[in-house]
Amino acid sequence: MNFEVFVNRVKDEIKDHLPETFQDAEFALIQHVKLNNSYAALTIVNQTVAPIVNLEDYYWDYEHGRGFANIMGAIAESIEMEKPEIDLASMVDFEKAKELLFIRVSSAEKNENYLKRVPHTIVEDIAITYHLQMNVDETGVASAVIANDTLRMYGVSVEELHKAAVENSEKLFPMYTFNLHERMRQNYINDMKNEGLSDEEIEMMLEEFPETDDHAMTVVTNDVGVNGAAVIFYPGVMDKLAEITDGDFFVLPSSVHETIIIADRGDFSPEFLKEMVSEINATQVEPWDRLTDEVYHYDPIDRVFEKASSFEERIAQKAEAERNAKKQSIMDKLGEKKDAAKAMIGEKKTPLRTAEVSL
Repeated sequence: MNFEVFVNRVKDEIKDHLPETFQDAEFALIQHVKLNNSYAALTIVNQTVAPIVNLEDYYWDYEHGRGFANIMGAIAESIEMEKPEIDLASMVDFEKAKELLFIRVSSAEKNENYLKRVPHTIVEDIAITYHLQMNVDETGVASAVIANDTLRMYGVSVEELHKAAVENSEKLFPMYTFNLHERMRQNYINDMKNEGLSDEEIEMMLEEFPETDDHAMTVVTNDVGVNGAAVIFYPGVMDKLAEITDGDFFVLPSSVHETIIIADRGDFSPEFLKEMVSEINATQVEPWDRLTDEVYHYDPIDRVFEKASSFEERIAQKAEAERNAKKQSIMDKLGEKKDAAKAMIGEKKTPLRTAEVSL
């Protein structure tokens, strides 16, 4: 059964697996467009809150041996799940919506067409978009994106929306950080415990575990671990991270869910870090979870967030400007000394006198 036959069969047979309350529902096949992702989906039309069932995922299951009847049961179960209650008044009133607003980040290039439909802010090649929290539970975060029409209804500017969203994001999804090396070490210990190793054996094994700087790699996300890469744009967060790294740092976009912070101590070049991020994205991160292949840098002195390559160029230009300014200062001082010397010579010069002699 090919994909086209699969999705049409799901649509035709779904009501056979649902209770009486769904028999009058009108099901439709749509192409659901999201940030970083687009897929064929099954939904119910003319509902305020409608299920969106990713049929491409279920077809993958079907191709890998999952029975069609089992798949239909899973789809029916997801459709029957209790939907979050939505307070429409909170969605249409900006003053109330402020309490639900939060930000997400994505690749500006990969989502170029999607971004035409929604208000957004571009920082380097990262797009910040604005969303309303509908529900948070063990399955994830349910939300609705703010579209251009919604912004016009609110009657506020993108700048006002941005300010409200970043401030409220910090309240809804506070920053959470952890040391990557320590987390890996703890996972290593837990694995050994699960294998039944004694404390003495674990201590011996830990002697082979590599040591590293306490703050070599810090993972930055939010307290739910979903769309946590946006945390770096919370008010004051970059300066807080600069305290952890004790100065400049690189930002590696691990995924849309988290970033990795590395202190800039001259140990890594931006080129090396970018190659590492690109390789990890290509081999370990799902396409819909990728942020960008770029590496970023934060300078806490000048308070500038930029691509790491741009940082190198800016520092080189700054150093050149400082050299030129120093050179000019030296030339100016030499000129001043030269002028002072000329003036001094002029003051000390004695006019020639003529003497008359009587013979």
